[in-house]
Amino acid sequence: MKKLPIFVCLIILLQGCSSQFAYNNADWLSNWYIDDYLDLNAEQNRILKKELESVLVWHRTTQLPAYKTQLIALSKDLASLPIPEKTWLAHFNGVTQHWHTARNELSKRSAQLAPQLNDKQVNYLFRKLHEKNENRLDEFKALSIQEYRQERFETLEETIEDYLGSITPIQMEYAKAFTDHAIETEQEWFDSKYALQRAMKDSFKQESKALLSQDLYALMINPDQFKDQRLLNAYEHNRALLVTMLHNISGSLEPKQVIHFKEKIADWIDLIESIEKDWMIEARLRGHDVTY
Repeated sequence: MKKLPIFVCLIILLQGCSSQFAYNNADWLSNWYIDDYLDLNAEQNRILKKELESVLVWHRTTQLPAYKTQLIALSKDLASLPIPEKTWLAHFNGVTQHWHTARNELSKRSAQLAPQLNDKQVNYLFRKLHEKNENRLDEFKALSIQEYRQERFETLEETIEDYLGSITPIQMEYAKAFTDHAIETEQEWFDSKYALQRAMKDSFKQESKALLSQDLYALMINPDQFKDQRLLNAYEHNRALLVTMLHNISGSLEPKQVIHFKEKIADWIDLIESIEKDWMIEARLRGHDVTY
């Protein structure tokens, strides 16, 4: 019996959970999304559902507790303002590590199942991925650099308002300074993505299934190998700007903003604990022993 590769599941599951509903129903939500990339039969859908359930169990038991720990630490950091740049950098690195952990786990699963894809599925999948990249790149190219920076600023402003409940003039200046001085990396990022996807597709020329899995896994866990030095330097530059902005904003927080931010963090922690609790109840009803 052939198993279905879950390449496209990376697109879904690595986005994180925006709500408890989306998280708990990631299996059928991803099926809806995957239809755009692969034509699955009933047996493949069954296998995919089983694989996704396994991924979600892994994520609930190993990743959600780590997210909660970092959120608790961030809430405690708000007790002494401004939060130092080194502390913000530690939080940034923590989030990055969470991402890498999830990416590596899903890459391993995908690579192990990949040899079962047929040529038609491979060609269709990478053609659709290429089309999506082209559409997004066209949208970027349609903007002037001023329009691009303005969109970035407006998105950042909305994010700050969401987490703080409001944004003061000085905080807007800090956000504007970040977007004005950040290095634009869209074209280079797309170039690296194209190169990665070409290399992944070329891996399917391997006659050995074991080598195919090894090659794909090595590619998926190290996308930086396709990024040029300018892009990597830009990432470092923009990261430094980001932690400076966060430090400055944290030093300008009003009491009501601190309260709103802590409530926002508490909401995320409550969401995680609710997901954990619901899953543990469900697992015990099924007769499974669940421990953290």
